[in-house]
Amino acid sequence: MNVNALSCFLRHQFISRSIVVAGTIIFSPLTYAAEYTHTVDLANQTINANDSIKTTDIHGIISGSSDTTGLQLGSGKIGVTVNGAPANNDTPVIGINLVRSASPSHALGTGSSINVSGDYHAYGVRASDNIHVSGSNLTINTQGVNSTYGIVGGTNGVLNLGADSVINTTSSTGLATSVTVASGGSLLADNLQVVTTGGFNNTTSILTTATSAAGTTVELGNGGKIVTVSQTDNDNSSAAIATNGNTVLKANGLVIESTNAYGIRVNGGKANINLGNNSYISTTGNDSSGISLGGAVQGSDLTANGLTISTTGQYAYGLNLNTGTNRVNLGSHSSITTTGNNAHGIWYIGSSGMKFDADALTVHTKGDSANALEIGSGTMTIGGGSTLISEKTGGVKASKLSLSKDAPTVNINDTKIISWGQAVSAQQAGTVVNLNRVDASALGSTYGFWAAASGVINATDTSLLAQNSYAMVANGGGQINLAGSVNIETDRMAMIADSSTSWIKGNGLMQINGDLQAQNNGLIDLTMTSGSALTGMTNQSSAGLLNLAMENSRWNMTADSVVNNLQLTKGSTVAFTGTTTPNGTLRVTHLSGDGHFAMRSSIVEGAGDLLSVSGTTTGNHQVSVLNNGSEATNGTEVLTIIETADGGGNFALTNKVELGGYLYDLQQTGNDWQLYASGTVPPKPDPEPEPTPDPDPTPDPTPDPGTNKPNPPITSTANASANSLNVGYLMNYAETQTLMQRMGQLRTDGIDGNLWLRGYYGNFTSFGRGKLSGFDMTYNGVQLGADKQWQSASGMMYLGAALGQSNSNQDYQNGDGDMRNRHVGLYAGYLDNSGLYIDTLLKYNRMRNEINVKDTAGNGVDGSASSNGISLSVEAGKRFHFTPENSGFYIEPQSQLTVAWQDSSHFKNSNGLKVDLSSYTSTLGRAGGLIGYEVTEGATPVNFYLKSSYVHEFNGDADYRLNGNKEAHSFKGDWWANGVGASVGIGKQHNLYLDLEQVSGSQFRQSQINGGYRFSF
Repeated sequence: MNVNALSCFLRHQFISRSIVVAGTIIFSPLTYAAEYTHTVDLANQTINANDSIKTTDIHGIISGSSDTTGLQLGSGKIGVTVNGAPANNDTPVIGINLVRSASPSHALGTGSSINVSGDYHAYGVRASDNIHVSGSNLTINTQGVNSTYGIVGGTNGVLNLGADSVINTTSSTGLATSVTVASGGSLLADNLQVVTTGGFNNTTSILTTATSAAGTTVELGNGGKIVTVSQTDNDNSSAAIATNGNTVLKANGLVIESTNAYGIRVNGGKANINLGNNSYISTTGNDSSGISLGGAVQGSDLTANGLTISTTGQYAYGLNLNTGTNRVNLGSHSSITTTGNNAHGIWYIGSSGMKFDADALTVHTKGDSANALEIGSGTMTIGGGSTLISEKTGGVKASKLSLSKDAPTVNINDTKIISWGQAVSAQQAGTVVNLNRVDASALGSTYGFWAAASGVINATDTSLLAQNSYAMVANGGGQINLAGSVNIETDRMAMIADSSTSWIKGNGLMQINGDLQAQNNGLIDLTMTSGSALTGMTNQSSAGLLNLAMENSRWNMTADSVVNNLQLTKGSTVAFTGTTTPNGTLRVTHLSGDGHFAMRSSIVEGAGDLLSVSGTTTGNHQVSVLNNGSEATNGTEVLTIIETADGGGNFALTNKVELGGYLYDLQQTGNDWQLYASGTVPPKPDPEPEPTPDPDPTPDPTPDPGTNKPNPPITSTANASANSLNVGYLMNYAETQTLMQRMGQLRTDGIDGNLWLRGYYGNFTSFGRGKLSGFDMTYNGVQLGADKQWQSASGMMYLGAALGQSNSNQDYQNGDGDMRNRHVGLYAGYLDNSGLYIDTLLKYNRMRNEINVKDTAGNGVDGSASSNGISLSVEAGKRFHFTPENSGFYIEPQSQLTVAWQDSSHFKNSNGLKVDLSSYTSTLGRAGGLIGYEVTEGATPVNFYLKSSYVHEFNGDADYRLNGNKEAHSFKGDWWANGVGASVGIGKQHNLYLDLEQVSGSQFRQSQINGGYRFSF
């Protein structure tokens, strides 16, 4: 073997049937891969699998016009490395230069690598017109200084990169393009990986350059990732994918990451872009939108499902849909996020006929002046489950941005909108935003819904939360129409209509928390269906009109308000709930229906809520005035609460009004309606001549006894509290009315002392006359006592002590009460042998009263008070027997004088009413007697008797004060007390007795049963 042959053997590997040495093929039984150091011209040489070219020439492989076979590697692979040094700046360095050949198809094999580096211009692969290039799992690395290209196809050429190809293109100071698809050409790939880094503008990973006559096709299959980095800010020339002319782009699950470059940019012509499912686009840099559809010719379409777009930078829109856009369909669950000032989520100002559709779309913008959606023309429809968020600006802005285009129509359904600017705005004539089941929030100092310059917002089943914002504003001809269920919550104005052609109209179930303002001829017209509620004030200014029609609804009026037409039906309520003082005013031009007005008053100060109707008044209306037990009324006050111009309509209280301790009613006086104390005659509004005296004048209603003064009735709370006077009086009377039962047990000879127990039960009804009358009282009590007796020749003396407790329950007309009276007493007496006796009792009691009643509005009121008392009773009588042995029938005349003093007490009731009860002194005189039959002999002495007495109250004057206003009361009266009783002795030490008594008189009726037991020793 010669030296040259040995050298060739050592330089090559054994792989096949031939050996190529320095471009010369040597036939032999075995062939080895060749390594070329100079350009390979396929017209003269053949490249085989596993060959490699490493050269400093300006071309690695060239297929010129003389080439008849082209590059045909099949499934094989080669390596091409070119690091050329051209003689001038205009000469490119090219890895594989496919200029022209008889065979227009070139197969670059599977797994081939092409590495090109040039000082000025560098191409990885360049193919001329009509050339088809195919390969798979290719690696193309291209580096240049001024301009660098990965693979460039010619007109009508095909670039089929198969699966898993990788293209890396870098230019240190110039432009860089990884793949160029010329007019009529196509790019086919699957899971293509592209990294493009440019040192200047015009950095593009995939570029199509179709003319208007022919289009291009880019089909990227499944997966794939495109990374595009421009070293300078985008000047609208850099993009991961840029289309020029008519282009079809298809991909599925594609990932695009761009820096200072668009994700996808359509510039001229029509583009049909289909990103399939779950593609992802991320851009960083100013003016670097995720997808930008432009061009002068309408027809570009975008289709995707589950698309994610994320941009960072000023004016880096998520979707930039300009003129030329025809239809966009983002399918379901797409997401757009932008971070940067003026970086709108979707900028939609394309052609008039363009359409946009998306379901379950999420748009989130985070920069100043970055709306979630900004629409200038066409039709946009956002479907269910969508969320639109703008952290610093508006949610949805619809505005006709060009006079040459139609105004936009926006349909948003089942969507949540959160913004720190206007949640939704419609601006300029013809602009329409339709909201259906939208939940919107405006959290900045602006408007929630804004219809301006003749724009229209139609909202159905929609809620709006506006913090530090006006909720709804219609001005400059803007119109807002509400329907269905509408909820508005704001800490400022809920609605403002401003200008003669602006209105806010609504019909449906409304929950509005905020004020309403119609101004400068603007109109607010609301029909609020059953269950609606308005909390806020209303106002009309500068010829503005505000109409409310309410059906079974409630208006909580928080400040003075003005309404043009107010129609209240099916029990709708207007509640004056404004200022801390009850002096709100509602001014209505025309009132109709059958409403309810819930009002307040401070009648002592002559102030109160006022309804003023300046036009027509019709219908039957209910009025309730808030009970206020704390007012210091005296029952003479009068207050006008309703003013009408025509005296029409009818107003009636739902219940009498409790003000302080008195009841007030409503009465028409002229055209007005006034509160006045029930039972009094309200004063005339104007003085009238004195009438001719009536020979038989009718007194004022319910006068005080012996006077002609008005006597206004008191409230249930006042009645129950003041009746504690009666309760205490009656309870003391029940405890000390007679000592007969006790004396009946003491007339036994040979007794040194007694222990006794006494119980009683009874009831009082219909006590007194006038204001403190008409209650029932049941009571029970127990007394325990002990005494010592001393016998003398002339008679018997005794001294004892007793203690006890009485309990009573009162049944008032509007409630009940209970009383507990604990007492302790000392008693003494003398029984003469002649039958004459004197008994005395000194008693101290501690009484506590509690009440629990309802006022006229059905509200529960409770209160309590306590007082102390002392009483002294003296009884004298004599028993006359008809037999010498003091047995059989007898009569016993008797008299009794009881003087009692009860201290004052003070009720502080839960409704604010203070009732002060005076102390009083009672002086009761009783004269009467009994007829009895007594058996003294034997082991079981028995005594039966009938009794009757006349009782007279000599004193008993008292008073009570209702919040300081004095009312007189008296216990004076007469009554008869009748009864029957019996006592039975058992042996010498035991005695039982039972007594029944009834009282009937001018003040009360009483029934009582007494029973007791005595043990003698």
